[in-house]
Amino acid sequence: MYCTVKRIVVKKEEFNINLEVAGKTYPVTLARGDEFSEAAIRKAAEKIQTLYVEYKQRYVKSLDEKDLLAMVALQLVTDLVWLEAQHDTTPITRKIHQYITELNGFLPGS
Repeated sequence: MYCTVKRIVVKKEEFNINLEVAGKTYPVTLARGDEFSEAAIRKAAEKIQTLYVEYKQRYVKSLDEKDLLAMVALQLVTDLVWLEAQHDTTPITRKIHQYITELNGFLPGS
């Protein structure tokens, strides 16, 4: 008796991790082999959870879950905006262009 077996190989390019934030679990899909993204997302979830617990202890009765998460989001985005401002090179670039223009004015043939 002969039997033909067709083997189907499914190559998974992605995998799921579950992250818990504010008592709720969220599935996150990541590319397989991208350890940096996985570590970054896990660290972000830990940061959110830490801030959430801090705000929850500070505002025990005055804020509900949604308000606490809004406060966490505000804190994290404020930090992000500050970091972006620290890396904004626009003012320096403008000043360099101004100096180049002034220097070109001193060169012969300008």
